[in-house]
Amino acid sequence: MCRAAPAARGLELARFVFRRFLFTLPVLWGVTVVVFLLVRILPGDIANYILGSGADPAEIAALRSELGLDRPWHEQYVVWAGNTATGNFGYSNQYRRPVSTVIWPKFRNTLILAFGSFVLSTAVGVAVGVYAGTRPNSFGDRSLTTLSIVAASVPGYWLGLMLMFLFALRLGWLPSTGMYDAREPGGIIDLLKHMALPAITIAAVPTAVISRLVRSAMIEVMQHDYIRTARAKGLQERLVILRHGLRNAAPTTIGIVTLQLGFLLGGSIFAEIIFSWPGMGSQLYSSIGARDAAVIQIITLMTAVTFIAANFIADVSQSILDPRIRLA
Repeated sequence: MCRAAPAARGLELARFVFRRFLFTLPVLWGVTVVVFLLVRILPGDIANYILGSGADPAEIAALRSELGLDRPWHEQYVVWAGNTATGNFGYSNQYRRPVSTVIWPKFRNTLILAFGSFVLSTAVGVAVGVYAGTRPNSFGDRSLTTLSIVAASVPGYWLGLMLMFLFALRLGWLPSTGMYDAREPGGIIDLLKHMALPAITIAAVPTAVISRLVRSAMIEVMQHDYIRTARAKGLQERLVILRHGLRNAAPTTIGIVTLQLGFLLGGSIFAEIIFSWPGMGSQLYSSIGARDAAVIQIITLMTAVTFIAANFIADVSQSILDPRIRLA
């Protein structure tokens, strides 16, 4: 009986993960269709844009045929989806080389910035949420709540510009643009200095969201009977919070934190443009101006897939920590 119970729980978890994965497939398919059509409905002709306004109509027609633009849209979608699924992302008209060679270095830089923002928002958000949730209606709780509301309400581009003005232009503490200093060989310290301002800009809203929801979860958990029992036994308040409070709020906390992954990757697009960070956001901005359809499609698709994957990971992680979710 004891050995059968873990096996049954494992089978139940596997079924839950499989069901969630099946539900994700239609969403993923819909995303690919929307991404494909959004680029196709952009004004102007891609072939005409590539060759220039003075190109010969016969050359334009030949290029449209070469690119498959003269086919019905559903045939174009099938070809594009099949190539994308096999790793063939197409050819960049802007750089005259395969899209994969263009986006992977940019994607790595975006992941570096998103990871730094994720660590910052998770550490600060959970710490603030736990502090406020264990001291509800105190001066510290009200002050942090007000600050989180302000952080969630301020536009990201305005916050980025203000941070740049204060810490880069006025105080000169941090660099304002780029990923490394071109005058120095670089290194982890140089990277962290350049990452500080864009990471804070991106992490502002996720930090506010995490802190508010963790606060609510901690307030609810700290009212349970086992918390009063632990205190009655003489356990230190710090251990009560960490062992019993935060541990039982972990399913909610992990779910909230995981859901911010997609937001951080998507939010980094605007911060990269403001701070000239050489990532996918800057590349997307440049590709839109150049009408580089292949690059626009892949970057948009990768951002959307990240959101879907983040939701899937959040569901699975919460179901592992809280088996009751599998029965919902």
